[in-house]
Formats: sequence, C-alpha cells, structure tokens
Amino acid sequence: MVERSVGSGRSPVPLPAKNAPDLASRCRDLERQLEEQARLLSEAQAALLGSANGLPRPATPADSLPTGDAPGREVLEPGLEMVRRLRQQLAEELRRAASAGRSSLVLEYQPVISLANNSIEGVEALLRWDHPVRGRLAPDAILPLAEEAGLLPQVTAWVLRTAVGQLAEWQQQGLAGGDFTMRVNLAPSQLQSLQFADDVRSLASSTGVRPQQLILELTEKAIVTGNDLDRYSLAALRKLGIGLEIDDFGTGYSSISYLQNLPVDKVKVDRSLISGLGTDGKQAEFVGAVLQLIRACGLDAVWEGVETAEQAAELRRLGCTSAQGFFFARPQAAEAIEALLRRRRARSDQ
Repeated sequence: MVERSVGSGRSPVPLPAKNAPDLASRCRDLERQLEEQARLLSEAQAALLGSANGLPRPATPADSLPTGDAPGREVLEPGLEMVRRLRQQLAEELRRAASAGRSSLVLEYQPVISLANNSIEGVEALLRWDHPVRGRLAPDAILPLAEEAGLLPQVTAWVLRTAVGQLAEWQQQGLAGGDFTMRVNLAPSQLQSLQFADDVRSLASSTGVRPQQLILELTEKAIVTGNDLDRYSLAALRKLGIGLEIDDFGTGYSSISYLQNLPVDKVKVDRSLISGLGTDGKQAEFVGAVLQLIRACGLDAVWEGVETAEQAAELRRLGCTSAQGFFFARPQAAEAIEALLRRRRARSDQ
C-alpha cells in the first residue's frame, strides 16, 4: 500500500498500489502449486507404504497421456511418474540391502500358543526391513518390491535359511524341543523350482532340525491355482514330512470341495472370522461350524488375530487347540523370544 495527500489539512488516505492485484495473483498461484506438490507427495508415500494390492505397478499405456510434440511418445501423469521413480529407488535400495549381506533385513517371531495349557508350541517367522529413512517396513511393502526387482527368490530363501537356523540355535540352547515348530511364509514362485524340496531337505539335515518341525504357509489361492510343477513340489515336501498350511483361510476360495482335496495338513484361520467372538453369540456358533468343517477334512487349525481374553476363552470353550495374536504376544526379535522361552522353562522347572 502507498499513501497520497488529497487536499490540504486532511489526513493521508491509503490507496491501493497498481501492482497489488498482480502480487496477490502470484501468491495464489504459488499456493496452488505448493498444494499440488504436497498432494502428489502424499499420494506417492501412501502408494509406496500401502498394502501389496495398493502398490501401483509399472506404467501402462492406460496410465499415460500422449505428448503433442512427440507423436507416439507417452508421458506419465505427474503423480504416477513420481510414484514410479520413488518405487524404483526403493527397489534399488532393497537390492543393495540384499547384496550387502542383508544386514538391514531381519526376522521377527510371533509365538503360536497351545490353548490347552498356554504353552508355546512354535513361532512364525516374519520378515522386516529396517530402512534407513522410512523405518521398519513390513512384508506387504517389501515383497512386491522384491518381486519387481527380481530379488524374491533370494529374499525368501534367506528367510527360510535364517528361520531354520534360528530354530536350530534354540534347540542347541535347550530352549526348544523336538516338537517345537517354525512357520515360514512361502512364495508361490519357490514351488516352481524342481530343486526346492531337495534344498529344504538339505537345510533341515545340515541344521539338525526335523522336517516335521518346519511348517510352510501358502495362501489358499496359490495352492488351488497351482500348476503341475507346484503340485510336484508340494507332494515332494509332504513326502519329506514338511508341514503345509493354508494361510488366511476364509478370505479365498474356502469351499468344502477345495478343502477336502488340498495337499495340506493345517489351516490358519483368518482373523476376520473371529472378530466378533466373545461379544456376539452368533459368532461362536459360526466359529464352531468352521472348526467342525476343518476337522471333518482331517486338518488341524490355528486361529490367528486373537486380541482379547474373551476371544481366547471362547476358542478354548469351542475346543480349538492353537491360536496366535497380540493377546498372547506380538512379533518380537529373536533375543526377546529366547528370553521368553528361558522364563517359561524356568517356571516349568520349579
């Protein structure tokens, strides 16, 4: 604002500067640009750290727009281009982490509890990535990137070796008996190797772990839609005595005919099937029916996602034998599980 005297003896009257509208317009344009950049960054971060299904795939023609000055050339929308570049950067960082001895890839272990006496019957190995900037990332963020970067076989093989090696170490320390189990999530692509069953047998033999102590978890869809090579690998694993378990049962096909014919020994029931247990009377009847169906097919069940004492009590009352969830224990580092096993052993010795 500038001031100009009008007449004599009067106070100065403020008048707008000629360039004020231009300045305000530029400020508004800058504000809109900043808001747009913040929106794009927010979308990129959400896409990178979201679930596996939410992660965008590499660019396709449907995601792009043609440029006016280069016929036939395609350019991504700004938001998608930023996501693509950030995703490529994260995949390259994962490649470096894997090639550097996987020092930033770690495993956490979540106990599986026997409901009869609250003992720990085994653990599930869960992959984590300690990223230097983004912090600890879960499998939903790691595995799609590993697949895109061609690292999935390398990463999943490391998970299996590390988990079995950890079980062998606990056994040597006298903390885990011969019936203590280690659950490892299996990537469907691993079944495509004719050598996979032999590799698992060699791993168990070299570490002193009984094949029956290893349980490999696969999604129901991966087992149902598998090809002949998948079925060959599954049959070879079962012949070795390796346990095979359907993960997230209740979210896929889940029909009686499939359940009767699947080459598995166990079923891990998804948390969504027990969400109302302990508060909704009808839910108990439903869970009981699911349990009877699983047993009728000659399978054992583990109930995951137990978060309350009421859910645990209802599962016991219904005759369920095994459960897993935050109510019992969260995923923990190997050292924490070791300390937990030592405390339980000390109590049992008293």
